[in-house]
Amino acid sequence: IREKVDRIVQERDVPEAAFKALPFGDSIRTIEAASQEDEDDVQELWAQLIVKAAESDTPKINKLHIEILRSLAPADTALLELLHPSVVNREFRSGGEVQAFNNEMNARADAKWRKFREEDRAVSVQNLFRLRCITSVPRPLTADRVLQQIRSRELRIDGAVDMRVGGLGRACQ
Repeated sequence: IREKVDRIVQERDVPEAAFKALPFGDSIRTIEAASQEDEDDVQELWAQLIVKAAESDTPKINKLHIEILRSLAPADTALLELLHPSVVNREFRSGGEVQAFNNEMNARADAKWRKFREEDRAVSVQNLFRLRCITSVPRPLTADRVLQQIRSRELRIDGAVDMRVGGLGRACQ
């Protein structure tokens, strides 16, 4: 991990003095957790976390980040690497841009993500959901004609619920 940190420091031209500003407790917790990692891709994330914390105006390593990195497997890092920064704040102006993006993502997925077994990829997605590193946006629900007629003697309603836009939740007689 130290070699990875040194490489990133050299690439970003981070002064050595920046590492002396890291709080002692944060440093010990991070080094202890990072030293237990054998996987090269996950070690790279530990190195990035250490350098990013040292570069910060207020050097600190959040305990939550340590716990998240402890929970990552190589397939998890491959998926995160695939998704970010490729998807974040991405806007498309044409169908051609969408197609080019899809081609790029498929090539990148083939290079790393799809090298893992399907079962490992499924576990990885669930782990990243659990850690809240990724999320999904549910499809819009159209409830037209889903709810059947409602009859309530107590409320004296004999009708149906109109779930269309503009009629959301309104009982119709």
